[in-house]
Amino acid sequence: AADQKRFAAAIRAAAEALISIEPRLTEWDTKVGDGDCGHTLKGGAQAILADLPSYPLGHPREAIAALGCSIRRSMGGTSGVLYDIFASAASAALSAGSAPTATQVAEAFMAGVSAISRYGGAAAGDRTMLDALAPAGAAMLQAGTTVSAALAQAAVAAAEGAEKTKAMAAAAGRSSYVMAEALRDVPDPGAMGAAAWLAAASAALK
Repeated sequence: AADQKRFAAAIRAAAEALISIEPRLTEWDTKVGDGDCGHTLKGGAQAILADLPSYPLGHPREAIAALGCSIRRSMGGTSGVLYDIFASAASAALSAGSAPTATQVAEAFMAGVSAISRYGGAAAGDRTMLDALAPAGAAMLQAGTTVSAALAQAAVAAAEGAEKTKAMAAAAGRSSYVMAEALRDVPDPGAMGAAAWLAAASAALK
């Protein structure tokens, strides 16, 4: 029951972080994308908060799959498709049953990252959400002591990765159509969104 409460707290914190950062994501995406990143992520987050009481939190594999269902019905745009793919792949990588180990969580997270890269056609360094998610997954795999420790390392790596997008050329996504000068010193909104929810989930588990 304690594990389930912490799991719920982490999901709630992650969703609330996306809702609170929406104005900044929108501001950045107006400069480097088509302006809808913040609204898209906020819509998904609101659906997750609404559905959270019905998630089977005692069964992480099923809970992550349920999270994917919430995203699928509420989060439009490319972000919605990619986060749905992420949740599906992460869920499929977990074995049925109760609390997974830190290593199992890290491997599931990386399965999600790989699926985004495979289906979305981007890689780390292309100035997309993967610039936060890929280093986060790698940090998780190395941290592997407890889930909260792994998530703390992931949050740090995601924040650093998202920050680095300010200096990147865009090779994929909507930003690849934007003039390089317009991108300078503006972070990728998708990467910043990913870093925000990871930081919040990590803080909730401390």
